[in-house]
Amino acid sequence: MKEHTHEHLHDHDHDGGAHTHEHVHTHTHDGETHGHAHSHDHAHDGEHGHSHAAGGREQEVLALLLDHWAAHNQDHAVEYQKWVDKLTADGKMDVAGAITEAIALMAQADDHLRAAKKKLMEEA
Repeated sequence: MKEHTHEHLHDHDHDGGAHTHEHVHTHTHDGETHGHAHSHDHAHDGEHGHSHAAGGREQEVLALLLDHWAAHNQDHAVEYQKWVDKLTADGKMDVAGAITEAIALMAQADDHLRAAKKKLMEEA
């Protein structure tokens, strides 16, 4: 059976204002985890209140997404490194070097994502 977890993004209207919430699905099958995001429209009847600032539930979702994005990048980095090893063995050093640079840049991006989460949590 496939594992299925998700946060979600949806648009909805109330009090004349439309807004969006995240929708991310993560699926595990054949030993691999795959994620994708999408949005859908959603309507509410009746009045309800919540903030549209990055607080409360949206802050929780963002914190989860920041972790997810960094982890997802590292999953890709592992795959990239496999290709670097193959290319190096084949003597294609220029290509391997370019991908190695991409891996390093992704690690820097992950540092920024983790820093963003730290700042988000400090402001909570």
